[in-house]
Amino acid sequence: MGFATRSCFASLSPYLHAHYTLVEEIGIGGSGFVLKVRRRGHLDVDREAPLALKVISRDRIPRQNLVRTGSWGFIPHGFEEHELGGVVVPTEAYCLRRLAGHPGVCAFHDLFADETFFYLVRRLPRF
Repeated sequence: MGFATRSCFASLSPYLHAHYTLVEEIGIGGSGFVLKVRRRGHLDVDREAPLALKVISRDRIPRQNLVRTGSWGFIPHGFEEHELGGVVVPTEAYCLRRLAGHPGVCAFHDLFADETFFYLVRRLPRF
């Protein structure tokens, strides 16, 4: 493993550890890294399709890459309601969720945050 060492993974969000199990690191980019994970609590974890967890550093996301939306439906874990209503989320998460079901887009699965990172979970692409 590169950047996402076991000790680094252990220091990430408790919500992450409660809901997902690390499989391996997939890659590293300018704003964070991507891990292959599986959901915890699934009846047959070995047969469940793995997910891609993108860990995005909050301080690497420019303000123009955030969207305030009132259509999210709930406040994701680690987010707060915006003073004008709705919730402010990364544009990437907003677009993935809006494009749910499109055959050319990896399915959105989850979004949560802590003080340091946004965590974007989606179906792992198959090539």
